[in-house]
Amino acid sequence: MDAARSGSSSEVKASNLPLTEDASYGTRLYTLLHSNEPPNDSEIPFLRCIASEMSGRLAWLDDEVSRLWDRWVELTAERTTLAQSHENHQRVLSPVRSLPSEILGEIFAWTLPTVAEASGRTMFQLQDSPWNLTHVCSRWRAIAVATRSLWSLLVLPYAKYCYPKEAAEMQLQRTQLLKIHFMGSNATLGCLPCQIEMLEYLIQHSPRWEEFAATTLTEELYPLLRDLSNQVPALRKVLLHWVDEDAEEAMDNVDFIQTAGSLVEVDILRRHDTISFTPPTNRLTRYYVNAPWEVHQQLLSMNTTLVEAHIDVHPEEPDWTTIDGNIEMPQLRCLYVSHAELLAHLTVPNLEQLTLEFGAGEVGVIPVLDKFFADSSNNIRRLGLRGAPGAHLTEQVLLRLPLLTELVILVYAPSDDDDSDSDGNLLELNNPAIELLPALSNPALSPRLSRFHLAFEAPMRFNYELLHDMVKSRLDGGAPLEAVSIVFEEDNTCHSAMPVSMTQHGLDMGHRKCANVLEYMAEWMCASTWTRFIPY
Repeated sequence: MDAARSGSSSEVKASNLPLTEDASYGTRLYTLLHSNEPPNDSEIPFLRCIASEMSGRLAWLDDEVSRLWDRWVELTAERTTLAQSHENHQRVLSPVRSLPSEILGEIFAWTLPTVAEASGRTMFQLQDSPWNLTHVCSRWRAIAVATRSLWSLLVLPYAKYCYPKEAAEMQLQRTQLLKIHFMGSNATLGCLPCQIEMLEYLIQHSPRWEEFAATTLTEELYPLLRDLSNQVPALRKVLLHWVDEDAEEAMDNVDFIQTAGSLVEVDILRRHDTISFTPPTNRLTRYYVNAPWEVHQQLLSMNTTLVEAHIDVHPEEPDWTTIDGNIEMPQLRCLYVSHAELLAHLTVPNLEQLTLEFGAGEVGVIPVLDKFFADSSNNIRRLGLRGAPGAHLTEQVLLRLPLLTELVILVYAPSDDDDSDSDGNLLELNNPAIELLPALSNPALSPRLSRFHLAFEAPMRFNYELLHDMVKSRLDGGAPLEAVSIVFEEDNTCHSAMPVSMTQHGLDMGHRKCANVLEYMAEWMCASTWTRFIPY
């Protein structure tokens, strides 16, 4: 010790230090614990004594851990049981249990699928609403079964699966009126017998039909509808859509429509030929028909109650020079015309939305528009232009609509001889929007315009710089532009993402993809909103 204190170079060996319980650095116990040096014989009893004391302490700790673990398990089990019981008691106090049956029925109605959702299903499942509402509790089942409106919608997408007849029978037992959306399928898909069986069964209950939409029916199915005259007194909405010539020939009349005493909406569409029918009188509020002009004249003159009308005279365009007469539509608010010349024979004092279809290079309609706007109160706030109106014609139309607040351009598909690049990609040369956008840059055209939509019905390249320049020019001129949107179909690979520059104007910018542009823009076509139908 004296040598160490005096700074002698000799050091005391660790083996000569006394062994104590102190394990700090520099002690004998520290050396033994942190090396492979064996203890001296005199140190072994002391070390065994320490190890024995530790063994006893470990045994006591193991016992305590075991005891506490058992207690933890016991308390955990008790908590789980108590939590479940608490949840059950809270459920008893839930306000849902006190809701009147009428309110609960209204809530149930919000769980129902839309027609689009129901038609997208690939199989019938009891897990879908409203069927699943009957498997929660006895009260919910009683309310669901007693709420007739939950069971009125019957969507039959036969291109995907055969709807069970037993399910339809149960729905008829639980409802009074039926909203039928019969989406047929070509017979080659192998489900024609079940389609015929279902349609025959539903026709037996035709007095209970409130809505009936029949699309993609085959020539074997349409004849079943011939005997519906005077059999659909409750029918309010009807849509008949032919898809092939054989089916059109199989049903040459729709006379049952005339005897539908409650009818307010009609959609009659045939791709290859038109059909003549006698419409109901002074009850319709909306119609969408492609038929000869004579049919439209009859529809319009006999139904001054119309609020919306889609007037399509395709595929046979009449000789406009031989047509005379004028029809006043005091309640019409929304109008689509396949030919602007039709406007020369209409007076619509309260029109709010107008969609015009134009062919490429169409001229001579400005006088017609002047007469229409002069004879009709110019309250139009929403305008749709479909096809290829051209810059000059668009300018002339907009100059006559100073109160316009919303504009949509529905761009036609390009013709077969459009220019393509070496890879077959469509170029911009035949895109009508290329010509229109510079013309729309003038803020003096429809100075109140706040919303602009550009929709492409087919793949077509688009120059976003033109749109950017149009938006900037209108904003710089003080125009109240608030929203701009581009709409195109999901499989349209010709469209790139909207450039960042388009989002820097502080506007509501939309770059929307959809399965079908015309379905997305159906309101501009005055098309049906109560069923899933893609206009054309």
